[in-house]
Amino acid sequence: PFLKSEFDRLYALELEAQKPTWTLPECEATGILRRMTDKYRGKYLMIDFWDMGCGPCRAAIEHSKEMRKAFRDHPDVDFLFIASPMSSQEAYDAYVKENLDGEDCHLINHDDYNSLMQLFKFLSIPHYETLDREGNVLNKCLHFSTPDEFAAQLIKLKKEEAKK
Repeated sequence: PFLKSEFDRLYALELEAQKPTWTLPECEATGILRRMTDKYRGKYLMIDFWDMGCGPCRAAIEHSKEMRKAFRDHPDVDFLFIASPMSSQEAYDAYVKENLDGEDCHLINHDDYNSLMQLFKFLSIPHYETLDREGNVLNKCLHFSTPDEFAAQLIKLKKEEAKK
């Protein structure tokens, strides 16, 4: 009985992982996220959870500057940067002005950030999530890369969407 129940549990997890998307549950964290993301319905949205004190976060942001510039007014994709308040407002503002100018950036309080961490089940940053055109979470995230590689990721997403 134990092995069968364990097999059933693992099988259910595998089936869930094979789904292309999952719907966010109705909860406070989803409300927090929706207030920032509803304006992006109809586009794929790459969400970057980061912090000023995270070297890998800042390196990824700085490395992706060219790619983000190439996709700034793209009709199919947009970017959202959500940071936790681990540094001063002045340091955050200066960094955003230099490295995220023109991007949608949100500095949110600790409680809201922790709620989003629980919603997406992550403990470390940088952390990325991708929403589809309807606001569902894709199991396969877009990743920062070169403009050509990112375009290929978008093409693949659109083809998979067309198969549905």
